Amino acid sequence: MERNILFVTLSNIGDAIMTTPVLEYLHILYPSAKFDLVCDKRSCEIFRYFPGINNIFIKEKSRGFTENYKLVKSLREKKYDVAVDLRTDFLLFFVKAIHKYRKIKNTNIHSCQKHMGSLKLKKAHNIKPKIYIPKEIEENIKSFLPKSKKRIITLGLGSNDNEKIWPTHNYLKLLFLLKKHFDLVVLVGDKNDDKISAYFEKNAKFKTLNLSGKLNILETSAVIKNSNFFIGNDSGLGHISSAVETSSFTIFGKGNPKIYKPYGAKSYFYQNIEKDINLIKVNIIYKKINKILSIKNQ
Repeated sequence: MERNILFVTLSNIGDAIMTTPVLEYLHILYPSAKFDLVCDKRSCEIFRYFPGINNIFIKEKSRGFTENYKLVKSLREKKYDVAVDLRTDFLLFFVKAIHKYRKIKNTNIHSCQKHMGSLKLKKAHNIKPKIYIPKEIEENIKSFLPKSKKRIITLGLGSNDNEKIWPTHNYLKLLFLLKKHFDLVVLVGDKNDDKISAYFEKNAKFKTLNLSGKLNILETSAVIKNSNFFIGNDSGLGHISSAVETSSFTIFGKGNPKIYKPYGAKSYFYQNIEKDINLIKVNIIYKKINKILSIKNQ
């Protein structure tokens, strides 16, 4: 029996990725279902190739009453078997669905677990974040990554919040100390990171490939997937790493890693007591990552 399912996800890339276990669970439960998604323009590409995607509706935070009304009107044209809203407090009141699941408020568990809790499951699950990357994108990415470079560290120097950005000169010192573990550093990020990425590339004393601002989300995901390790600030890139099963290390400033760190056993992090990223010393991060990579490369 084919089912119609509505899934309302979050706006920021990292937040949206942490909702993918719910979508993956529903796909496993209803493999022939058709999914309508409500998501943000910047994160919609994450879901583009999920199995069963039918329609993608864009909901922007900046849109006013008129645009929200149009969205509701479009959603009411169909009756859903299941509707899951992890974002808003109002859409499900207007949607026609047999089963409705709303977001829950729980600040004591990781966001992935909180989102899964919305389904009120009776059995435990082991579903992790996931991004589906088309084969052609992966092959294209592999074609311009230097084939002679087998040990790649991908680096994300930026974030959408300046208080979450570890100084670029610290990353230069860190990667110089870690140089025995890699033969190529690949820089990824959006166009907002162009300045700091250019500074890093200019001052790096090791092989660096600067792809910051040159790739879309799925291409960036493919680069990280084909890397041995990812290092970066608290941003969507760390969550992409968990979704493509690449080991990662996130440097936290403010924020709560218990709730927002990339999900999974291969996702490591550090946060100092002060929760001030500018006070984190290079040597502390080096010792932690060096230990991880030394064990990983044995």
